[in-house]
Parts: sequence; C-alpha cells; structure tokens
Amino acid sequence: MTALIEAGNAEMNSAKSNRRKRKAETAKPMVEAVAYLRTSSDFNAQDGKDSEPRQREAIERYAEWGGYTIADGDWFNDPGVSGTLPVTERPGFMALLNRIAENGVRVVLVEDEKRFARHMAVSEAGVALLVKMGVRVLTASGVDLTETDDPTKVAIRQMLGVMAQLEAKQIAKRLRHGREAAKAAGKPIGGKAPMHVARPDVVREAKRLRRRNPTTGDVMSYARIAEALARLGHLSTAKRKGDEPRPFSASAVQGFCDGPMPARANDSERE
Repeated sequence: MTALIEAGNAEMNSAKSNRRKRKAETAKPMVEAVAYLRTSSDFNAQDGKDSEPRQREAIERYAEWGGYTIADGDWFNDPGVSGTLPVTERPGFMALLNRIAENGVRVVLVEDEKRFARHMAVSEAGVALLVKMGVRVLTASGVDLTETDDPTKVAIRQMLGVMAQLEAKQIAKRLRHGREAAKAAGKPIGGKAPMHVARPDVVREAKRLRRRNPTTGDVMSYARIAEALARLGHLSTAKRKGDEPRPFSASAVQGFCDGPMPARANDSERE
C-alpha cells in the first residue's frame, strides 16, 4: 500500500514538474526597458515625500504586468525640474538618451504623461526625439505616448519633423559648401588624404617596382612589392592606438599602383 502511495506521489510530482517546465518554455521573454521619473519641485523631491516612490511603484507594477524588466542602473530621475523645461535641458533625461544609445533599449516607462512633460509642445518634442531613435514611451496605465491620432499632437510632430528635415538640409548645404571650398583650395576632401598625397614616396616606389622587367618581361606581384616596401622601411601606419606599423597588404599596394601618380616637387613649383 505504501509503495502504491509513494508511486502515485512521484507520478504527481513528475506531472507538476513537467507542467512548470512547459510553462517556463512558453513564457514570453522579458523586454528590457528604462524608467523616467520627474518631480516638479525640490520640496516634492525631499525624503519622506511620496512623489518619487509613488512613480517608482506605479512603473514597477506596470513593468511586472507587461513583461518588462528595468535594471538598477536604468532608472533616470530629474528631481525638482519643471515639466515645462525642454527635455534636452534636463540632466536626467539626457542621461537616459545616452543610455538608450549605448544599450539599445527601445522602451521608456513613465508614471503618466504629466511626469514626462506638462506642456503638450514640450511633451511632443520629447516624444518625437525618442520616436526618431525608434523608442516607445509607455505610461504606467499602458498608454503608448508614441502612438496618437490626436490632430493637435499629430500636427506638432509633423512640424517638428519638417524642422528636423530643414535643419538636416542646412547642415548638408554647409558641408557641400565646405567641400567645394576645399576642392577649390586644392585640399583633400573627406578627411584622410589619399596615399598619393599623404605618402607620395611610397606610391612612387610601388609603381616603380611594378614596372615590367625589360629583360625577362616579368611583373612583380603586389605581395612581393609589399615585402620590398617593408624592407625599405615603408610600412602601413597604425589604424588603432597600440597597433604596431606593419607591411602593406597586397590589395593596398594594388591601389597604389592603379592610382594616380604623385606630383613631383618641381611640378608643383612650375604651377
């Protein structure tokens, strides 16, 4: 009899274990999020006041219900900051933006829209900034602030989008003028100067070594040219801090040989 009872208990325990295992396997993975809190005055931010604890409790409750997880270092707070202050002027909010850029989190949780901003224009400017980064803003009541059919909010976001496009065009225009001025002055464009300008001696030697041997008709390979350049002390400069100079690659030597011939000193003097 005892053996039968023990066998039955073992079977029940095994069934429970299997159910727990299946439940764990089918459970939705937790989604990483960051939280934003704001208190409108230094008085409300003091110890003993319920503003920050209330916001935190509401966000934690929604996060647990919605399947979100917030790391200890992903709570960002702007204590004593007015809701009318633009989000880009809030230290806590800017730290939140930096964190999003670093860890790729795409969900921001707030207690409610008023904690995010008091004025609609300020709120929508902040939301538009996060939307551009591919981030959703959710309140503790489950409202998605990044999705709206409110005509006023839609209009504000559209205006902000137009302003952003205008700014991008102005930046592109300034860059284009800068490139044209550099080209007119004979300066290299695009940051790093090409090899025939930066190291003309290397390019000139590579082209010389690539010439066909008039007696045998042979042409030195790019790999052998790289070795010959290294023996002459012509090495590739380090790309990263701490890297040691090393021989040029065969593909780099090919670029030297196929590229333009460096100007000689007397050529530039005649110009």
